[in-house]
Amino acid sequence: MSLTAKADATLSNLWIGESGEITSEGVVNGTGGTGTASVAVDGNDIVITLTDFVYSGAGNSRDNFLSGITYTGNYNLRVKLVGNNTITQTGNNGGNCAGFYSWKSASSVSFCGSGSLIVSAGNAKFNSFGISVAGPLSIEECTINATSGNATDYASTGIRAGGDINVFNADVTASCGTTSGKSYCNGIGAGSHNLVIMSGNVKATGTSSALYYGDDSYRTQMILSDGHGRVLSLQAGENEAGATDVTVENVANQKYVSIKTEKILHTHNFTYSAKGATITATCTDDCDIADGLTLTISAPTELTYDGRAKAASLSTGYNTTAFPDEYTIKYYQGASEVEAANVKAAGDYTAKVTVGDATASVDFTITSGGTSSGSSDNTNTTTDTSATVPYDDVAISTGSVNDITGTAAATAESNPFGTKIENNDNLTTLLALTPEEVEQGVNVWLDIQDMSATVPQADKDLVQNASTNLTVGMYLDINLFKKVGGNTATKITETNGTVKASILIPESLWKAGRTFEIIRVHDGVATAIEGTYDENTHVFTFETDKFSTYALAYKDLVSSNDSNTTSNSSSSNSSNSTQSTTPKTGDPNDNRVWYLLLLASLGGLGFLGLSKKKKVND
Repeated sequence: MSLTAKADATLSNLWIGESGEITSEGVVNGTGGTGTASVAVDGNDIVITLTDFVYSGAGNSRDNFLSGITYTGNYNLRVKLVGNNTITQTGNNGGNCAGFYSWKSASSVSFCGSGSLIVSAGNAKFNSFGISVAGPLSIEECTINATSGNATDYASTGIRAGGDINVFNADVTASCGTTSGKSYCNGIGAGSHNLVIMSGNVKATGTSSALYYGDDSYRTQMILSDGHGRVLSLQAGENEAGATDVTVENVANQKYVSIKTEKILHTHNFTYSAKGATITATCTDDCDIADGLTLTISAPTELTYDGRAKAASLSTGYNTTAFPDEYTIKYYQGASEVEAANVKAAGDYTAKVTVGDATASVDFTITSGGTSSGSSDNTNTTTDTSATVPYDDVAISTGSVNDITGTAAATAESNPFGTKIENNDNLTTLLALTPEEVEQGVNVWLDIQDMSATVPQADKDLVQNASTNLTVGMYLDINLFKKVGGNTATKITETNGTVKASILIPESLWKAGRTFEIIRVHDGVATAIEGTYDENTHVFTFETDKFSTYALAYKDLVSSNDSNTTSNSSSSNSSNSTQSTTPKTGDPNDNRVWYLLLLASLGGLGFLGLSKKKKVND
């Protein structure tokens, strides 16, 4: 059955078995063989696929050459072998014959695939070849056994090529028939070119020579001539039974040669160059890596201030042989290096990565987030809420535990204080999650809301008693939640270890020199919890293992101007913790006031002196 496709002039000059000239893609009819022979065009290549193809006969005749497969065109030819294939050309007593014949030196021929081919030619008056190609020949990943017949007047050669013969991970056997007179019989001949066995096994047998190079000379450099292979074993002799281990230099003039080789792996020697944000790796010649030779650094995607560090990133998909190390991104403001955790405040930054002697960099700017001044309305986020849902509705991934606090999947209202769990890599232990819970998938989030307007008086009293030297800025309801699979979310009142959390202090509480503490009320007990406050980013970080009512309290730096009170005043107010609300009318330390008082005093003394003098005179 013929699978006729398009007619293509590329396919002309091609015959398989006893078929006519092939001009269309598809299965070839009229070959006189069994199995399947099909042809296709792949770019500038013609692909012949032989699938368990068996042919025996004289084949087609071109230029006094009878051959089982004949090609006389200029395109490259690929013969793909599937299964076990056999081509038996029965000879040409009046001229030349070959099992496979390609006449034009402008084209290359390759045999490839996972299958095998036994190809042979019969007796001929002049030349008999198992495989004869006018250009270069490649044998890749397959098994080839090529045998020529007897030649009366000239040559009998198992495999002959007019260019280099390259063997890649293939098994190749080549042998010739007999000759008479001035004729010669060779296993493999490559004219004045090279036999390159990068990897695989090659056996060649000839009554004149196993490996033939041009007229009456022999050349052992034909083996591994480009240095990409390594000889594992090499035997030579008059025949296989009498072969002995020899060196490459002793192969010449031998009538039987067996060579086993393996590919010499390329030794990488990379150098690196940088242009802008990209580093390019360059290896020495003949490198087998073609892709993934660049590494690019990119600026952070979110550049609006939110109290959290901004991280640049490296491209993925780069080749780990070319870039074998773990690379650290460094950050700078001007010439000064900045710790990655401190890339938070608004300003200009540069991120750099170095590979070898090459450094790539990218500049970026963090802009002000414009946080609100009201504590209860401080959303401080740029999340697009049109595509987000409340924490309770964020999708759960089975088999994993995910901290969704402040993620892009949750609505901005869920996280008004820019809350973050800093040690979220330990949630399974902190929450004592069971393997069954993890298998269902768990979402975890820390919810912090302003409860200043609703805090119970009893909690206020506990906080006031625990913070006599602090001022309460606001009350917070802090809760830790977990949601397992499709179950209802539940509060976690205590954890197995401390949770490290950070919040963004509302702008209304910002003041130079001010420090903060958290006071926790849990089960009727108030506990002061110290933390760390970054005055540049206004982020307060603390640790806790219990969750309920909290007070955010602060203490201001006391200046000498604020302590100008007399000991009597201090004594009289020692039992009264309420501060006076009477506004100050001036600075008690203003020198102008003291000068005025001094002048008034001197004037009074002068008046008394004059008065006494007048009385004396009277």
